[in-house]
Amino acid sequence: MLVLSRKIGDRIVIDGGIEVVVLAVEGGRVRLGIAAPRDCQIVRGELLDDSSRGAPPPNVVPPANLPLADRSTRPATVDCLA
Repeated sequence: MLVLSRKIGDRIVIDGGIEVVVLAVEGGRVRLGIAAPRDCQIVRGELLDDSSRGAPPPNVVPPANLPLADRSTRPATVDCLA
């Protein structure tokens, strides 16, 4: 696991196609912006259980069915299942 310290506005690029930007830090919360290719699924870690790692939970909408604006504005934790 890579551990980084970042400030508001700092960004991290993963594998050349996924960008994570620190948008805000308030209290004990960090708000992240994530830009990723449409074929890269992004799911908050707590939505995945250990038994189905690698498969999206049934209530997750596949990324191909999400409008681009919704994917870019919803808060999430990066978990790219490529």
